[in-house]
Amino acid sequence: MENKVFDLCHLMKKYGTGPQDRILGTVIAVEFPETPTGGWRVQGDRASAPGIRAVACMHRNAEQVDEILQKHFTGQIRWTVSMEQLWEMDNSGFLIKSNANTLKYGGDNTPEDLQELGWTYVPAQDAPLELLKCLDPKDAKIIRKFKGAETLMLFGGLDGSVHYNGVGLTPLGKEDEAEVMQMLASRKMIEVNGLLLPDIFDLLRRTAAWPEC
Repeated sequence: MENKVFDLCHLMKKYGTGPQDRILGTVIAVEFPETPTGGWRVQGDRASAPGIRAVACMHRNAEQVDEILQKHFTGQIRWTVSMEQLWEMDNSGFLIKSNANTLKYGGDNTPEDLQELGWTYVPAQDAPLELLKCLDPKDAKIIRKFKGAETLMLFGGLDGSVHYNGVGLTPLGKEDEAEVMQMLASRKMIEVNGLLLPDIFDLLRRTAAWPEC
């Protein structure tokens, strides 16, 4: 995700969402927790899942950036963030809430931690047509349940890969957990270690939200 595009509401010509790119800036730093001893395990509590943190810069001369900042600081809009990612169907899979009608589709593919939480994992390559039809490939989202059971799409599967190609700033995020932790803006210049920098750098260095800056 580092050094990728930071745009407005995923409005990029390449995505077919508009006639022009609405680039606001660039993702300049990314942080993700180290893999714990024994590897990652799926938790029953969404709040305990690891999250990605990032810092992005917005260019003040880019279209609507001043308006975005003004609406944020006055509380007119609560901005959030949304990731843009590329994934392959071949190395992805489905998660289905286990019941008498769905357990037979998982075989030996479901890891122990998912089994304990009541889920069955089905690789996309082994999925029956009825399960494949639960996914809208254009919008990459589940549109119906499989045999009456809650169904999720696991991008990248159990050990595949997902390529992050950008981040969108939007007022309509799909995940409640996604949030803009801080938005800072300044034109005042200060001296830091002999360098003349915008005072926003000192704010970033001292903020609890990004302690390593």
